[in-house]
Amino acid sequence: MDANALVIANVARWLNEVVIGLNLCPFSAKPTRENRVRFVVSNAQEDEALLQDLQREMELLDEKPASEIETTLVIIPNHLQDFFDYNQFLNW
Repeated sequence: MDANALVIANVARWLNEVVIGLNLCPFSAKPTRENRVRFVVSNAQEDEALLQDLQREMELLDEKPASEIETTLVIIPNHLQDFFDYNQFLNW
């Protein structure tokens, strides 16, 4: 299993065990069960590259019907490790 596949597997397990398992987001179970949640690893290490990855995913979500992809989880294992940095990035 390559590094991205391992990261996706870990996030998918977290989604199922924590978010869905603890009912933190009641709207997440159905699209997850129906395989309409897209998991994407961004290997960005700088804000600009991450913004480009996010834009590509938003454009894809705009192009595809919700019956195919309802939402995307963008996983960023190499950037915004610190909560302060993540919080500052949200302004973008």
